[in-house]
Amino acid sequence: MRVVVTFPKLRRRFLRFMRAYIAFLWAGALISFSMMFVYALRGLPAPAITYLTAAAFFTTSGMMYSELHDEIRKTRFSVYWRFFSRYSPPLGGYAVLHILTGLIFIVADLLKGGYAPVALALILKGVFEHSLQGAVENLKAASVLYHETINGELDRLALKDPFK
Repeated sequence: MRVVVTFPKLRRRFLRFMRAYIAFLWAGALISFSMMFVYALRGLPAPAITYLTAAAFFTTSGMMYSELHDEIRKTRFSVYWRFFSRYSPPLGGYAVLHILTGLIFIVADLLKGGYAPVALALILKGVFEHSLQGAVENLKAASVLYHETINGELDRLALKDPFK
């Protein structure tokens, strides 16, 4: 008996999500660079340095996720579970940290002013990271099932109850 297994929508949706996230990161870097120049021209060094740091952060994140996107596109679906298990840093591992940092910048914006764009960008980055973490977990599970089904070893899988 022949078994046909496909997960086309899951992979395509994940790659589209990654492209949207990468576009957001580059837009965040561009906005941060723009704000840095505005504050530098006004002669305000503290916000200029803050936005310079944010621009560097979004630029490095954009480069890292662009490289990851290229690697994922080249990787076969059946080995995604191994790829994501070895990948470091953990995807979505810093989501809560980004959101909390964004909230701190909101407080700074209320007290001093001028930090709302970086606060909003950090909170959105945290939301993207959290969504990315869930998508990666779904891809890993689907990849394991696909790999075991293709190899004919589906009967050797042991599903554990996480609530036991």
